[in-house]
Amino acid sequence: MQTENNISPNYTVIVPVYNSAETLEELIGRIDQTMAVNAPYELLLIDDFSTDHSWKELIRIKAERPYIRLLQLTRNFGQAAATICGIREAKADIMVIIDDDLQYPPEEIPKLIEAFNPDEKYLLFGVPKEKKTGHFQKITTGIIEWLINTVIFKKKEKMRFSTFRILTKIRYKREEYNEYRMRSTQVFFTMVSPALMDYIYVDHQPRKKGKSQYNFFKKLRIALEIIMVTTEIPWHLFIFLTLFFILLTVVLVVLTLMVSSFEISNNLSLAIITGGFASMAFGFVLLFSYCKKIMMSYLGADAYAIWKEA
Repeated sequence: MQTENNISPNYTVIVPVYNSAETLEELIGRIDQTMAVNAPYELLLIDDFSTDHSWKELIRIKAERPYIRLLQLTRNFGQAAATICGIREAKADIMVIIDDDLQYPPEEIPKLIEAFNPDEKYLLFGVPKEKKTGHFQKITTGIIEWLINTVIFKKKEKMRFSTFRILTKIRYKREEYNEYRMRSTQVFFTMVSPALMDYIYVDHQPRKKGKSQYNFFKKLRIALEIIMVTTEIPWHLFIFLTLFFILLTVVLVVLTLMVSSFEISNNLSLAIITGGFASMAFGFVLLFSYCKKIMMSYLGADAYAIWKEA
């Protein structure tokens, strides 16, 4: 039995949706069968502005299952933003997050629920025993996990991550801190100790349709953004670049004087100065871009905006 409007659900199952029209019917049916023993529950699907007919398919499915809640974002913000949207909008204190591609079988949800104790842990990941992806994807995932464990957590015990997880809402002094403060996954890692996270092994299936949106460069960018937000590396990098460009400026001045003293072409002198200052400008623009993105998250730039609700 699903939740009624006047009944508070025990669980909210959150599904970020993007271009998965062909698997939605099966996904929702299997979630319903799995969660029947955990009623009342809520099923919340967030369409990340799909370019196929996912939203129309969701509307069709909701007509047959009025207990489902649907949200559509104003543009494609990415899976992390859609997930944060689901966490904020969920009615239950305990939330299960599962992908829309059926690689994590909905039948594995009870394993998360059974293993999760919200009084002891904030977050529990369901990690594949054997990930049914290509070797390159496995390697990149290992690299990202190593970066987070080594640079951020600095723990000997390896923590593993996945997009299949269960977590609880912050309940203590929620007037001071709640999920609306969690504006990005990067900020999340500054708010929660790894001691409040854990993982268990779950089944993983090959993708039925389409391909993963998370290639190596996207995973690396996310890991670097997390590192930039949660560590002192940005400030060390800023100091290093500042000293480097000061030294470069001195070297350029010396080289310019040497060129002038040997009466070498003014064009060469101009090329040295132009090239050096162009390098300086590029470095500062790059650093400013990262700092701007980080500061936007701290200053309150939301990760998403909702366009429709059904």
